[in-house]
Amino acid sequence: MVFYILIIAVLNMGLGFAVAVFLASRGEPRTAAILPDAGPKEFGQEPPSAADPLRELSPGEESVEMLHGTVERYNRQLAEVDDRLRECGDSGDATGMKTCLDSLHVANQEYLVAREEAHEAFLRLYREQREFESLCGRLEKATDEQVAQIRQTNVAIEQMDCGADVAEGCRQMIGEASKLLETSHQVRDVVVEAVVCVARSEDRVGSLDEPECRDALTGLASRAGLEKELEAWWAGDPHRSKPLCVVMVDLDQFGHVNEQFGTKAGDRVLRAVGQLMAAEARDRATAARLCGQRFLLLFTDCDARLATNVAERVRQKIDVSHLRCGPSEIRVTVSCGVAPSEKEDTLATLLARAAATLKEAKRYGRNRTFAHDSGYPAPVVPPNLSLEENFLAV
Repeated sequence: MVFYILIIAVLNMGLGFAVAVFLASRGEPRTAAILPDAGPKEFGQEPPSAADPLRELSPGEESVEMLHGTVERYNRQLAEVDDRLRECGDSGDATGMKTCLDSLHVANQEYLVAREEAHEAFLRLYREQREFESLCGRLEKATDEQVAQIRQTNVAIEQMDCGADVAEGCRQMIGEASKLLETSHQVRDVVVEAVVCVARSEDRVGSLDEPECRDALTGLASRAGLEKELEAWWAGDPHRSKPLCVVMVDLDQFGHVNEQFGTKAGDRVLRAVGQLMAAEARDRATAARLCGQRFLLLFTDCDARLATNVAERVRQKIDVSHLRCGPSEIRVTVSCGVAPSEKEDTLATLLARAAATLKEAKRYGRNRTFAHDSGYPAPVVPPNLSLEENFLAV
């Protein structure tokens, strides 16, 4: 009897060992967790984790995450160099300036290699797909401009005499870093749209996780979150019988803020503007950050008149706000474009109409609201809201 028990025990141990070897040989599955470098780390925050860490990524998701992570990592490196250059310029630290320029040159070279790999991986999948044709074209245009700027900056680095006027040298290189950030943000904006386009093409917009639907910097809805909400709204109103309206809000000449005060201050301004928008929208609209310095208010079951009134209140509230960032006081303005939805609209066509309306507000002097009315953008006569000046630490 004891002999049989020993035989059974040995067999069980062997079976357990075989199962363990089999599972180990399978390796770790590719999961949907957001890459460590894929999202911004604003104000000490870590990138959010995906709600379903065991779901395997599709090839499209892998390609767009690699592209997104590459761009965001480079943006963080540029922001760090920008901060250090400002410190070196203030202190006259020539050695520190040389170290910054070396770091920038290395970051540029590493990014060029990583970007090309990520870019080609994405284009291999989507270049020939008709629904991605426009996006791929804009991505290639934005990256071409970025690469040209990187090469120009590398030449400026090689020609810089760090033993001369340190303050002036730092000022010049801060200007170069600002140009790099501007072109990199343009690439990032297209990549953010690509994330949503991939989700749409794979019919999983409705199942996007909460971290994907939330902007890490401002806490507002993201571009993906906006798409998810609008898809659900239209699914509940298939005949498009209910009114819907969007307001696109864009900070005026925001590049000057980043260049004068630095990217950290710029991020704090964006966060403050997002909070002001959310407070004014309250329960009447969803406030979202589309990309960069561009925001959106989505009004469901609401006509253009109410949306225009809220847009003007947001614009005027920001106009009278004094944003205090450390020792600096930063004043910004925004322009707004109001666009009601039409029955044939997709989110892309609705946003395009709002962007065209916003463009007219910019063209006519900025810090104003235009509304798309009777097929054309038209200026909104500003109501006198008599708002008090608002002093806000950011």
